[in-house]
Amino acid sequence: MKRIINTLEKMPKWYGFLTILLYSLLLAEFLITTNHLVNNNNLETDRLFVILARMSYIIIVLSAIVIWLISTFLFHLTAILFNGYAPFKHLLYISSYFYIMPAISVFISIFLLNQKTEYSTSNAVTTLQNNYSLGLPIMLVNYSFIPYYLLCMILIHHLYKVRLRYAIASVVIPILSVWAITKLFTLL
Repeated sequence: MKRIINTLEKMPKWYGFLTILLYSLLLAEFLITTNHLVNNNNLETDRLFVILARMSYIIIVLSAIVIWLISTFLFHLTAILFNGYAPFKHLLYISSYFYIMPAISVFISIFLLNQKTEYSTSNAVTTLQNNYSLGLPIMLVNYSFIPYYLLCMILIHHLYKVRLRYAIASVVIPILSVWAITKLFTLL
């Protein structure tokens, strides 16, 4: 793994940014494809889906980049809390290459969404949850970050020179914290 990390550190930094930009563009295309799918089939939507669908292409791309920056910074801060030290820019550059896996998953999801399918219900949320041809692409996008998080744990372990359990905690704590905060706000 150290060889891989050293190789990734030596690669041009803009390759990593291109990977993030590719993921962001694919995510925007995925959301727009989902929006067209819902609008073309006259499916009813809930409030959150309408907000996501109305976001412009540029805002979706910028949001994906900002989310990557914030999540990487949270991983960095948590690793520092466990007495690890490495410059933030190293984690930022190297972890950007790991975004290729979510980008591939989003690309496959876009391809799957473009397949012709019949929809039996008028409620978009129910259709998205129950229809396998829609559920599979959404599951691919949702679960595509598991390998990314696992690779970030290994990266933090080697880069920050912390124990593996602290590296795992450096990724799990920010993820669970963000999840808990979003659950708290959905209850309000």
